[in-house]
Amino acid sequence: MHTITTKLIAKAEIAEGTYQFDFEQKDFDFTAGQYVIVDIDHPRHKDQNRKFRSLSIASAPHEDMLTFIMRSSDSGFKKSLVDMEPGETVTVKGPLGHFTLPEDVHTPLVFLTAGVGITPIRSMLRDLIYRQEDRYVIHCDSNRLVESAPCLKEMQDITLPHYTYHGVITDDPEGWEGYAGYINAALLEECIDCFSDALFYVVGTKGFIDGMKDTLKELDIPDGRVIVDNFG
Repeated sequence: MHTITTKLIAKAEIAEGTYQFDFEQKDFDFTAGQYVIVDIDHPRHKDQNRKFRSLSIASAPHEDMLTFIMRSSDSGFKKSLVDMEPGETVTVKGPLGHFTLPEDVHTPLVFLTAGVGITPIRSMLRDLIYRQEDRYVIHCDSNRLVESAPCLKEMQDITLPHYTYHGVITDDPEGWEGYAGYINAALLEECIDCFSDALFYVVGTKGFIDGMKDTLKELDIPDGRVIVDNFG
């Protein structure tokens, strides 16, 4: 496991209660979709919880920033990260995880994400753009509100030749031109035309993942074609 100390370059609130943090990339090798252990070197807030967290990397391996996306909360770790100023440092250990793209570029991909589950998928998509891969990708992205949807505009503007984005808003979708409600079997049947060959990447909370597993079973998707990254 590789360990580096890296400084914060920039931070921004990119959706309601959701922040993006850009740290200096210092020759930290990883594969798109992996995560790291982040430990704040000088935390402003402390509590009974651990002072480090596992965070998926939101940037692609070729980029000069190591990017994380996180929902805010009252935990000491998250409050300390939100309150960090440019130039302050964290210790990063990793990379870890096997939530990565298949080597076969002909395998269709279906991304099923909720909330900040977008994080490792953002890394994968930016990597695919950089490598100019011609994969077929369908992305169904569930959020409670438009205002709380991280990276919404970025996902809508992805320029991969065979990428299709379907935003799904569960609450108060008035004025929203995409899908409203929840990702279910009927919605997936409408959006996806490659069930027999696709790999399904599911990222979100435990409740979202359990729901998607049940939905994919309803559609007779074998467990071997479902890859999961649990965001809690």
